[in-house]
Amino acid sequence: VVPPAPAEGAEATRAMLETRVHGGQFRDLVFEDLAGLGEGAIVPLAAHALDPRLAADLRAAAVELLGALRTPAAAERLLGLAKDSPEAWLRAHAAWRLAACGSDHVVPGLVLRLKYERDPDAFLWVASTLGRLGCLAGLGGLMELAAREDPRAALAAAELAAVVEPLGMEAEQALALWSGVDA
Repeated sequence: VVPPAPAEGAEATRAMLETRVHGGQFRDLVFEDLAGLGEGAIVPLAAHALDPRLAADLRAAAVELLGALRTPAAAERLLGLAKDSPEAWLRAHAAWRLAACGSDHVVPGLVLRLKYERDPDAFLWVASTLGRLGCLAGLGGLMELAAREDPRAALAAAELAAVVEPLGMEAEQALALWSGVDA
């Protein structure tokens, strides 16, 4: 449960969300305001992301802005959303935004989420984020999703390529190394 945000931080971040979603050509200006609030935006943004009274696009914008902060504290809040949200789309979105943070301290929590994740979209983004953070625990699952006749197959294949390309090897080789099997 996210503690209530101070009123002024909640109002400022809510205005940023509205601008990000509905601001047209001004939608990117929120990043300047976000920089001004810094870590003071974390609690209200997390609260907005969890608020079922808000429209989904505003909640998704809250997750996006949390990811844009790229701080360990913001990554911690995103991890909480990726692990504990009852809504699969929110878990998926938070996991996706975690990749940009580059905070590898979230890896153990994501591995645990991966083990119990049942939603294919959320699984895809948790596995991809783990791979982008250097943990190949979800590689086999990404390979399986990419091979299925499934609407997610092309996306899973693209994420799989993004994970293994920096390793300079094929996915099967990377999986064998991760699993401790001779390739």
